[in-house]
Amino acid sequence: MTRYHGGKHKNGKKIAQVLNAEIDKHLTGENRYLGYCEPFHGMLGVYRHINYKPDLIYLAGDTNKSVMLMWEKAQTGWIPSCDVLTKEEFKNLKYNGESTAEKGFIGCTQSFGGLYFHNHCVREQQKKALPGTAKRVSDIALNSVVSKVKFSYGDYTQFSDLKNFLIYCDPPYENSSGYRNDQSRGNNRYDYFDNLAFWTWTKKMAEHNTVFVSEYSTPKNVDYEIAYAFHQLDNNHNIRNEKVFKILV
Repeated sequence: MTRYHGGKHKNGKKIAQVLNAEIDKHLTGENRYLGYCEPFHGMLGVYRHINYKPDLIYLAGDTNKSVMLMWEKAQTGWIPSCDVLTKEEFKNLKYNGESTAEKGFIGCTQSFGGLYFHNHCVREQQKKALPGTAKRVSDIALNSVVSKVKFSYGDYTQFSDLKNFLIYCDPPYENSSGYRNDQSRGNNRYDYFDNLAFWTWTKKMAEHNTVFVSEYSTPKNVDYEIAYAFHQLDNNHNIRNEKVFKILV
């Protein structure tokens, strides 16, 4: 599967093991989970490894509408086209302001380092890998828990009314380059993410749900336990200790 800015293509399976164990502990009883939700689904690096449970509701959201539409369309059996765009075609698609499933695939697979519509870059090795990557998108959408997911476009606050859910968040990290979507402007510009508001939201959501968050650290006013930790290279190739925090109330 293609890389994605801030995605969990390397450690998603191990993170999912932690979440699956948590789900298994709450399948019955008064405090049983009603569902599982990822408000920042991206390329589904974690979600694709979540074990399907017939009684649970599966929700996912993202501010990148084209990537969301890509997964939604792939649930129907659609396989993305592998046609390689010219730099001019890539630029026109980048700035047209529209959102489509096709755009979601192109923006990640024909861009440098998987950074959504960063700079056009399709080396020979990437070109050869495109058919396999396109098929992988379809396989994930049809042959995993992803086939049962209800996708929706919007930021994390669209899930503010959830109760008795396990919620896993992989937001833009503090002091990172932020995020970009189809409305982002500027060649290499990423949009600002309000991390403080996000952490305030997680504390409120943890009152009626179980909330896990991937980050390097938390604000001082957030109580947590570390559910999982691993080493990861940041954008400057520095080793960072990345963690999955379980928010406590």
